[in-house]
Parts: sequence; structure tokens; C-alpha cells
Amino acid sequence: MANTETLDVIPRQWKVIQTLREKFGQHQALNRQAERYVKEGVEISLSTLADQVGASAAALEPIHALIRAMFSGPSA
Repeated sequence: MANTETLDVIPRQWKVIQTLREKFGQHQALNRQAERYVKEGVEISLSTLADQVGASAAALEPIHALIRAMFSGPSA
């Protein structure tokens, strides 16, 4: 028997990762991504994409702070 929770969650998480990769890695605007998702049959609003990007950035901030601290050198 398939675990439907896993089947439902993984694609959603992948879409968030794809959105981040396209926004920051390929500099693709969120409105263009939203338009593409609609063409693919995925109804998602621009505000939802923006919320996902903001939440992801907030979740990654502790990692960013650690990396920044590693490369900033000793404090004076």
C-alpha cells in the first residue's frame, strides 16, 4: 500500500525547491513562474509563491549566518 502522505508532500516540497532555484539561480521572476505553473495545470498565486520564498529565506537564515561568520574572520 502506497504512503499517500509521502506522495503528496514530496512533490510540493520539490516545487518550493524548484521555485527557489529558478528565482535565485536563474533569476526568473515569480510572476513568470506563476504563469508557467498555470500552463502546467498548477493553480498557484503569485502571493503564495512569494510567501514560500520568504518562508524559505527565513528558514535558511541560521545557515546563512553561520556561513557569514565562518568567512568574516575573527571579530575585532
